[in-house]
Amino acid sequence: MMATEANVSTGALSGVRVLDLTGRMGGYCGLLLANLGAEVILIEPPAGDPMRREGPFKGGHFDPEQSLSFAAYHTNKRGVVLNLENDQDRESFRALVRHADVLIEDKPAGHLDRLELGYDALQSINPALVMISITGFGQSGPYRDFKSPNIVAFAMGGLMNLCGHPGRAPLMGPCDVAYHLGSVHAAFGTLVALFNRRTSGRGEHVDVSLQDVLVADPFLRIITRYSVTGEVPERTGHSQSTTVAETYQCRDGYARIFVNQADHWKRFIDWLGRPPELLDPKYENVQNRFPLRQTIDRLVEARTLNYEAKKFFDEFQSLRLAAAPINSPSAFLNDEQTQHRNFVTAVEHSRFGRHDFPGDPYQLSESPRRVEKGAPLLGQDQEQIGRELARPSALPRCRAAILSKGFV
Repeated sequence: MMATEANVSTGALSGVRVLDLTGRMGGYCGLLLANLGAEVILIEPPAGDPMRREGPFKGGHFDPEQSLSFAAYHTNKRGVVLNLENDQDRESFRALVRHADVLIEDKPAGHLDRLELGYDALQSINPALVMISITGFGQSGPYRDFKSPNIVAFAMGGLMNLCGHPGRAPLMGPCDVAYHLGSVHAAFGTLVALFNRRTSGRGEHVDVSLQDVLVADPFLRIITRYSVTGEVPERTGHSQSTTVAETYQCRDGYARIFVNQADHWKRFIDWLGRPPELLDPKYENVQNRFPLRQTIDRLVEARTLNYEAKKFFDEFQSLRLAAAPINSPSAFLNDEQTQHRNFVTAVEHSRFGRHDFPGDPYQLSESPRRVEKGAPLLGQDQEQIGRELARPSALPRCRAAILSKGFV
């Protein structure tokens, strides 16, 4: 394990050095590893990652050093600048690789091979290197060179086919679902490869396809069902076809409920005041409730309009029934459960100051996560990393490359 003394962390991945050649597609993978204690070095081109030029910006004015989009993906990382099209900077990159545990990259398939920085070339430099490649369709196959932003993976992985209303065109899901799920699976693959390395002594190449991720994760049940029965679920909008799963308006927002099992149904109709039209015992079977949807909607919303969303949530949950307020960012940050778990950390950014930053959705009892610093300014750690790697004990064979303009 190769992290420097200057960056010792107490996390589960303390001592692991990760080189991060990602942008929007794979940036979350590096963030997950950094939060677990790895030293993650973000390597940007001279113009900076394109996300630096994406808003919103603090104050509403264009400033590549104050992009909130960039900060969301690259908090807790160190930063250097290398032009990998330049021979001298490629030597500096190879010097970094010699003393790295992991390389994450999301460039088009074959791009690093063209620069003589592909997996085979880098493993000859560092046989223990674990390399993670995140692309839309993977490193092989007839689609490997096709463009695949988030929406392409979302559509071709099949998940988009489930989103939207019956009889209408499918809809795109929110946020960068494919990128985030791809990064989660890439981080998992990283940990597996590092675990394997403990016995083999060698690294390996982890090839992540976003299309495959969308099938292996949220679409898993659908493929299994289709392969056995030939059935394809229809789009149901914001409802579910065979249960009470709907969004209702409250006085100050919206709440979502989910009533499925027979005992839930009994408590649910008790809460509604036992309306006669819902008392037939056949409705205890979830398959028989579909014709009741409009009746249920009318009865429920007549009540929820009298509640604040949080009050409705508390009351419904007290009956052991599933419900949730539809949270805004403010509601989530101020929620007592969020605060109890210390899920949100205050991070200091050198340009836009202190801000809240969400953590990871798991907590390790013996090696808690640490978000230690805000996203780096462009090339912020260039000189320090150059000095660290130029120490004779750290990099005796590559001193000339490290002292090149790429680092100092």
